Amino acid sequence: SKGHKKIAFLSPPEENTSALEERLLGYTFAFTQEGMNLNKDYVLTNLKGTLPMNIDGTAIESDKETVKHFLKQHPDVKAFVASEFLIATMLAQVINSMEKSLEEFEIVCFDSLNDYLGQPIFTHIKQDEKQMGELAVDMLISQLHGTAVPELNIIEHRMVVKNNR
Repeated sequence: SKGHKKIAFLSPPEENTSALEERLLGYTFAFTQEGMNLNKDYVLTNLKGTLPMNIDGTAIESDKETVKHFLKQHPDVKAFVASEFLIATMLAQVINSMEKSLEEFEIVCFDSLNDYLGQPIFTHIKQDEKQMGELAVDMLISQLHGTAVPELNIIEHRMVVKNNR
C-alpha cells in the first residue's frame, strides 16, 4: 500500500464483458476491504477508444478529452487502476500532454508491456495468457462433447511492480 485514498478506475463499458465486470468488482471490493469510501465520481467506465468497433481511432480522442476533464476536475486524484494496458497508456499520454510529471501519479493496469530497457512500463497484474487460452479451448471442446464445465476458473497471476528509477 502506498497510502493513496483517492483512486480512480478507468475502463471501457463493463457490460457483457466478464473480465471488465470482475476488474470493476475487484476495485470496489478493495475499497470495502480497506474500510474506505468509494467515490463513484472516480469510476470512469465510458472509455470506448480501445473497443474493436472503434479501431479507426476517433473514439480515443474523445476518451482523451474525458480523461483530461477528469484530471482537471479532480487534481487531487493521483492513483489510477486501468482495466487495460491501452487505457493506462492513454492516461499516461494525457498526463504528459498536460505537462505534468508521470512521477506524480501511480498507474496500475493489467498485462503491461516492458520499456526499451526491459522494465515494466506500469505496475500491473500479469496473467498467464497461455494457460487462459488453453483452458478456454479445453472448456469449449468439453462443452461441444456435452460435458459440463465450471463457471469460474482462477488462472495464475501475479503483481509486477514498476521500478521507479
